[in-house]
Amino acid sequence: MRTLCLLGKAPITVLCTNTHIVMVKEDYQRVLRTGESTVTYIDSKPISAISCLVAYQQDPSSVGVKFFDEDPDCINQWDFYFETVDGVALLAQAVRKPWETLIFHVPLNVELYP
Repeated sequence: MRTLCLLGKAPITVLCTNTHIVMVKEDYQRVLRTGESTVTYIDSKPISAISCLVAYQQDPSSVGVKFFDEDPDCINQWDFYFETVDGVALLAQAVRKPWETLIFHVPLNVELYP
């Protein structure tokens, strides 16, 4: 799965495989200028490190991906804003399928906030 979303205010691309979730930034302006694309790696985590998804009732175009962290004082969460709720559904499906069927064999929890 590959989708474009916002991390903060910067557009990024999220890639999901059966083992990892990856954030990259693609330079579309360079493509227009030179015909070549530039991809900058931002971060990646294993799907097995995801503890739950975070949904927001008042903002259905936003989703959080919360990760297990060995430091109890640190909340390790990626928050994404999509232009449509379809992006949220695509990301949730891309993460949920390998998490539930290949890794843990239990439902992935979703924390729901107002």
